[in-house]
Amino acid sequence: MKNKICTKCKISPCASYHHCWCTKCISNYVKKRFSDPVLKEKEKLRISKWQKENPEKGRERAKRWRLKNPERWKEVKAKYIGRNPERVKERQGIYRRGRRLKVLTYYSNGTPKCECCEETLLEFLCLDHTDGGGNKHRKTLGDPSGTSIYQWIIKNNFPKGFRVLCYNCNNAYGHYGYCPHKMKKEKIIGEVIISKERMKEILDKRKQNGN
Repeated sequence: MKNKICTKCKISPCASYHHCWCTKCISNYVKKRFSDPVLKEKEKLRISKWQKENPEKGRERAKRWRLKNPERWKEVKAKYIGRNPERVKERQGIYRRGRRLKVLTYYSNGTPKCECCEETLLEFLCLDHTDGGGNKHRKTLGDPSGTSIYQWIIKNNFPKGFRVLCYNCNNAYGHYGYCPHKMKKEKIIGEVIISKERMKEILDKRKQNGN
């Protein structure tokens, strides 16, 4: 192919990667396509159609380009975010929710639900470190809000040490070390719900302290 002459200009050797045109003719063709508004729109539609028909090839091609042109990719990305802030925000939200659902589904063995009270509303569910240390883990990831922990879990192939709880149960375990849902017998002291055994421990300590 390299030894053949460009079928367009009939002068330069053709480029092996684009039929039988030379590099200069290809460059001129691309410039013309994107300088004319009508041709530019047609080219966009053609590319969009090809990407829909070849999603895997399109993603692989885009990935190779990003790796080859990191600085150019940063510029393109920044311009796109500047032009479409609302769309970017919406897509990021969809991505984060999908990532969270994937993790909650895995640690619930199929259907996201609280391990303690079996709450199933996604808005009420969260991830809990079974051995504690959630704050420390979030700090090491540099994300106090904890949203990046879902990405960390996926990258690390869903390690052990996590469970799904609702915010109420998670809060109870964090503050008191237990959840009232697991108690068979309960009594109320002030606004804190504790078990009969736990209440006995508190009363014994009060007697020892002379209260």
